[in-house]
Amino acid sequence: MNQSMLVCTSLLFGVFMQQKGYAQEEFPVKKDISFHAIEMPGYRDILSPCVFSDSCLVFEFPDTNSRIKEALKFHTYIEILGEGDDTGEINTQKFFPSGESYLEKKYTVVRWYKIETISGVGYVKVNGISLHTLGDDRGLFTYFIYNADGCYVYRYDKQSKEFTDTLKIESIRDDIVHTIPTKGWKNANILFRINQINAYCGGGISDVFIIDDGVKLSKLISTQSYGDDGSAEGFTSTVWLPVSFADNKVLLIENGDVDHVFDTYTGKLRTKSYPKGITIPANELIILNETEYHGEYDQNGDPIENADGTYKSGEIKSKTNYFRWNGFELVIVK
Repeated sequence: MNQSMLVCTSLLFGVFMQQKGYAQEEFPVKKDISFHAIEMPGYRDILSPCVFSDSCLVFEFPDTNSRIKEALKFHTYIEILGEGDDTGEINTQKFFPSGESYLEKKYTVVRWYKIETISGVGYVKVNGISLHTLGDDRGLFTYFIYNADGCYVYRYDKQSKEFTDTLKIESIRDDIVHTIPTKGWKNANILFRINQINAYCGGGISDVFIIDDGVKLSKLISTQSYGDDGSAEGFTSTVWLPVSFADNKVLLIENGDVDHVFDTYTGKLRTKSYPKGITIPANELIILNETEYHGEYDQNGDPIENADGTYKSGEIKSKTNYFRWNGFELVIVK
């Protein structure tokens, strides 16, 4: 880029900031915003985070009054270094019927990501960022997982350069995302699992499996596990998905997670044998197991403890469902 083009670009960017209401001079900067590592790093991952807006402003500090360093375009990949909240307080004078005044307090929270781009370190608002960006094996689509009043999955056609489908997933964050091999599956551009871990006692785990059949995005199946930390009450569901290998051998693997097929705690394989009495092809079979745990209680209604202090389990109910993926939808078999 020659010098005249650099001057022109600088002038255009200056006009852009003035039109948006941003002045060129320095502004006061808040000093009380604490940034930290990504929350709960043991329960979260980030896959190729990128900009999910037409123009994402990068500020010098986590304050919209600070200097704008640059404006990032849609699908610009970034590195997230940390996150933090900017909490503001708004005081409004109100009056009681008696005429006595009081202050009504309201709080505002703006969450920021501390990021690094080719221009260095800066800060962006989180509502312009997609934490997870995936691609299908054929390189035709890009999938953005985006949080804004819910969790959304957007499918972007790389050839037409437009969004071709959107799926909203109720009541789930995007803590961990895993792609699942779909070799041997009919009409499966991509299959991935969104995993939410509630990191508190009894909070449980939720999994939602998302599939793109080439026409639309849809929820294939979901699982949930939770427990009552005050008793032995609990519920867990587990799914086994077919994974095909080079020798055409098919294994039913828990969550389809080939990276963790070996359980390091129990020493067992997280696989399931092909069930008797089922005649559909192994690479189309999906198994869902649901188990309820119920504790034992004394005459006062209090849970009975074992000698080691844990709560005693009583009735256990288990149910297994068999499904078939026919290339368009999940059909219950048994």
